[in-house]
Amino acid sequence: MSADKILIVEDSKTIHKALKAALENVCGAEVLVAETYETAVEVIDAQGSNLFLAILDLALPDASHGEIVDYAVAHKVPGIVFTSTFDSATRELILSKGIIDYVIKNSRAVEELVRTVHRLQLNREVRILAVDDSPTALNIIRSVLSPHMFQVLTAESAQEALELLAREKCVDLVLTDYEMPGMDGVELTSHIRRTFSKEEMAIVGISSAKDDNLAANFLKNGANDFMCKPFGREEFYCRVLNNIEALEHIRRVEMWTRKLQESEERYRGLVEYAPIGIFQSTPQGRYISVNTRLVEMYGYDSEQDLLENVHDIGTQMYVDLSEREEIKGALEKGIVDCKEIRRRRKDGSVIWVSLSMRAVRDRNGDILHYEGFSRDITIRKLDEELRVQIERIVRHDLRAPASSAIGVARMLRAETGVPEELSELLTLLEQSGQNMLDILDSSLDLYKIETGTYQARIGAFDCLVIVRAIIDALKTEKRFSKIQLEVRVNGHPPKPDSGCPGLGDPKLFRTAMQNLLVNALEASSPGSEVIVELFSGKDCRIEVWNKGLVPLEIRDRFFDKYVTKGKPKGTGIGTYSAKMMITAQGGKITMRTSDEDNETVVTVKLPR
Repeated sequence: MSADKILIVEDSKTIHKALKAALENVCGAEVLVAETYETAVEVIDAQGSNLFLAILDLALPDASHGEIVDYAVAHKVPGIVFTSTFDSATRELILSKGIIDYVIKNSRAVEELVRTVHRLQLNREVRILAVDDSPTALNIIRSVLSPHMFQVLTAESAQEALELLAREKCVDLVLTDYEMPGMDGVELTSHIRRTFSKEEMAIVGISSAKDDNLAANFLKNGANDFMCKPFGREEFYCRVLNNIEALEHIRRVEMWTRKLQESEERYRGLVEYAPIGIFQSTPQGRYISVNTRLVEMYGYDSEQDLLENVHDIGTQMYVDLSEREEIKGALEKGIVDCKEIRRRRKDGSVIWVSLSMRAVRDRNGDILHYEGFSRDITIRKLDEELRVQIERIVRHDLRAPASSAIGVARMLRAETGVPEELSELLTLLEQSGQNMLDILDSSLDLYKIETGTYQARIGAFDCLVIVRAIIDALKTEKRFSKIQLEVRVNGHPPKPDSGCPGLGDPKLFRTAMQNLLVNALEASSPGSEVIVELFSGKDCRIEVWNKGLVPLEIRDRFFDKYVTKGKPKGTGIGTYSAKMMITAQGGKITMRTSDEDNETVVTVKLPR
């Protein structure tokens, strides 16, 4: 649908610029501007019937006596006069020319003009039925309403009006005279109200009869308003418009009420059948509302069963009451996000849930109720416990062969006459065995870190010594033989006296760096290189650099547990454990990947 074309004829640039912008914004109109009579005539001649409306200034530089009004009327362009000069003679003159309306120039003029234009746009969709046995009266009503762009229908009797309404159901307002042969206006109003409610159609009674009870009679039989003849055209239009706008307001309220009800029904459906438990509860410990998933999660028969039988959430559903006090304390300060706790079901069995909650408060800040989500994580918790048990068994079973390898290497190296080359291999075997023991110990430490029971064993050590030992061991692995692995200190190859002192747990550091280096090597293609650079300054900084990019979809989760992509045997544990171990000893770890340079750098910082 094309935009309405509106012509503004106004010589004040300030006014027409403001008016043009407002009409385009509010009315969605295509606005043309003419500052002189000559230009306005050219636009009217060119656009003709394409113009929806013209806003006409009476005094123009080249036509100061309203000549543009006559020209617009002669060319059947609907017009609104915009004037700063106004008196009763001017008003009568303007209205006599067939102009729609007039607006006086003042501080609210632009706002009033835009409102009037927007109303005219709406009026095109409004249908009014005028009922009167006098053709002259009907012509007068049409002459007043048609310029305002209403659709005007007419009927010369009540019976004709009822027949028309039976065919044309989309009538917004009925204007009915009282004195008509056969059926008067009051009877017609009563008949119409049997079919159309006040929310569907407005009715205005009209009469010249001098009867004080007539207005009440109309209103009691369902009319919205009553007018006495004679009346001025402006009063008549305003009364009609008031009834139309009241009807539109009722319809808008009905529409938004309906939309709200539909939205509430959709919301209830989403809540009821959501895959997670949703609830509201009081600070005293009773549920206000629960959805089906929460009922099922806690093993109750129905929503009513849970609401009636859980009187105190704290004592009936928490395995550890201190957890409830902890949660209430957190809710006083903010929100609870994914708190993992144990809960009791109706039959007394225990499940794990991930709980998220917030407090809903009144204007004074007092808590009205809590609302939140519960997700059953029992299976994940059982999996984690089983994984821990398996890891303990593996650690136990691997310690013996690792210790044996260390012992054999030391024993053979102590023999006399061992060739130097073999001695170096035995030394490497011993170091590898020791690294395995350290990794086994570190995996136990990782469990303690995750569960919050780890006690850091902080001491001073040389990060370079550990990094070089890891690199020497990795260089012997066949799978990495085609990747160049280098170490640098402050940008240069290390010298005999080079070092990078750090403060932390050397065993945790060794395991973390081993994981990061293996991760970088596995992400590198044959023929590329992996560089480990150490910087000794106010802290100990280690950067692990490799060519290639971290996949976009896991960049924000690079250090999360079980996150991996592109490696067939990847578990997503290496970077996670490295972060946990570095953080546990007071360090920091970050990752950056550059699309421009096609490289990835993981940076580890330890206190000096």
